[in-house]
Amino acid sequence: MQLIDLSHIVQNVKSSQYIVIDRTIVELYRNIREALSGKCVFYLDDPEEQKSFQTFQAGVDYFLENEISRNDHLIVIGGGATSDLGGFIASTVLRGIQWSVYPTTLLSMVDAAIGGKVGINSEFGKNLVGSFHLPQEVFICHEFLSTLPREEMISGQGEILKYAFLSKEIHKLMIQDEKLNLIVKECALFKESIVENDFKESGKRKILNLGHTFGHAIEKVTGIPHGIAVMLGLKLIIDLYSPQLEASYTELLARQDFSFDLPSINFFEFEKYLALDKKSKNDGTIDLIIPIEIGKIEIQNYPLSEVIQKIKNYSLYETFFS
Repeated sequence: MQLIDLSHIVQNVKSSQYIVIDRTIVELYRNIREALSGKCVFYLDDPEEQKSFQTFQAGVDYFLENEISRNDHLIVIGGGATSDLGGFIASTVLRGIQWSVYPTTLLSMVDAAIGGKVGINSEFGKNLVGSFHLPQEVFICHEFLSTLPREEMISGQGEILKYAFLSKEIHKLMIQDEKLNLIVKECALFKESIVENDFKESGKRKILNLGHTFGHAIEKVTGIPHGIAVMLGLKLIIDLYSPQLEASYTELLARQDFSFDLPSINFFEFEKYLALDKKSKNDGTIDLIIPIEIGKIEIQNYPLSEVIQKIKNYSLYETFFS
C-alpha cells in the first residue's frame, strides 16, 4: 500500500495501456481524463449495478478485442464496486494478469480495494461469484475524498466503525478524534496484515466480515450503501450477541456524522438473503462474527433458525423490520 498524490496517478495512467475506471472520476478530474487519451479504457457508468455477469463479459471481450496480453498490466480506478469488477476481469482474462488499484472512495481505501477479494454479484446475493487475486499495488490518494458525496463518506465511516472493534489501536485513534487520513492508513495496514496471514479466508481473515453477515442481507434488501448496511449489521450483532459493547458502539457512533434515514427492511427478504450468505452452511447453521471485547473477536456457529428467532425477539425489531 502506497500513499500518493494525484500527479503520481496521472503519470501512471500515461504509462499504461489498459484501464478500468469509474466514469465519475473521468468527469471530475480533467488531468486524469486527458491522460486517458489513446488508451484502451473500459468505462463504468454505474459500478455497483454493473457488478454483473453481463458487464464482466463485456469487459473481458473488450480487452481481448484490444489485444491485451498476459504480460500486460491492468489499472483499476474507482470505488469498491469498480475494484471488485476490474480485479475480477484481471483475475480471469488470459487466466490472470497483473493489476493495480487506485481506490477513490473512503470505503474502498480502508476495505474493498485491500486484500485481493474480487468478484461480481448474483441475483442470489452480493459477491457470490469471484476469486482471490491480489493487486500488485494499492495506491491511496486522499485527494479523491474532497469530491466524495456525503452519502459515500458516511458509507466509508460505517466500514471504519467495524475496524474500531477489530483493533484496539484503531479504536484508540477514533476515540482521540485523530485525523481521518491517519485512521484510513491504519485501517488499510490492519487489513493487509490480516490478509498476509490468511489470504484465502480459511481462518482469521473471517473476522473482517464483522457486521457483514447481517449487513449484506440488509444491503441486498434495501439497496442502501454498503458501509451504512455494515453499520446497521454491526449494531444488530452487538445488540443480540455482545450487549457488553453497546456503550462503546454508541460512543463511537456519536463521534461520526451518521445522520441518515433508516430504511424499512422487509424481514422475509432479509431472512432469504441471510440463508444465502457465504457463511451459511448446508447443515442449516451459520457462522457469526462476534466481538467479545475491543480487539477480541470470535467466530461462533449457530443454527440459522435460532438466529432468525433471536432477531424476531429483538427489542428493536419493529424499528428495523417490516
